[in-house]
Amino acid sequence: IQSEACLDWRSLVCYATNTFTIEGEVLKRNYAVYVVWASEKNNDYLYIGKTGDNRDGCNPIISRCGNHFSYNKNHSQIRNKIDGNHESYKYKYYFMHFDEYENNLNRRNSVNKINEMERMLNKLTQEWVEKIKLKNGALNLKVLNPFKGNNINHNFHTEENKKILQSIIKKLEMDFNSKSTLNSYK
Repeated sequence: IQSEACLDWRSLVCYATNTFTIEGEVLKRNYAVYVVWASEKNNDYLYIGKTGDNRDGCNPIISRCGNHFSYNKNHSQIRNKIDGNHESYKYKYYFMHFDEYENNLNRRNSVNKINEMERMLNKLTQEWVEKIKLKNGALNLKVLNPFKGNNINHNFHTEENKKILQSIIKKLEMDFNSKSTLNSYK
């Protein structure tokens, strides 16, 4: 977000100062799933991801956000997949935490759970995209990393988990239907 600040009221020299706010929720070291909505004019892309994976550690979601735009191609999943100038897009993250990170050998269950929550969220997002395309015609709305349906673990397919994931889709849908939400950010 950009605002103009002058050195003093008599000065003709003003500088545009950029700012952004970081909420505490994005700093938690928790397992989380998220959808990133990237929007530019007539292009809308969705990327589904998670924090906490098969390696040691679990970074806060803000760390993952930064990596998405890294110039290290191994980390920049979103920047690598966006057509054109990624700086011309507006981005909004929708996320939900599941478990706190466990720094012990018993974290395998949490890793398995978050892996499955990412798969479920990806499938729900793809279903929502197809529904929106049928309703609104040929939109340029695309999931950048569609899940193909392999390695499903049904142990975590509970009604509670599905409701949590559907709440992410519902918020995305509300914002998408009033598309000005994302494009109104300066």
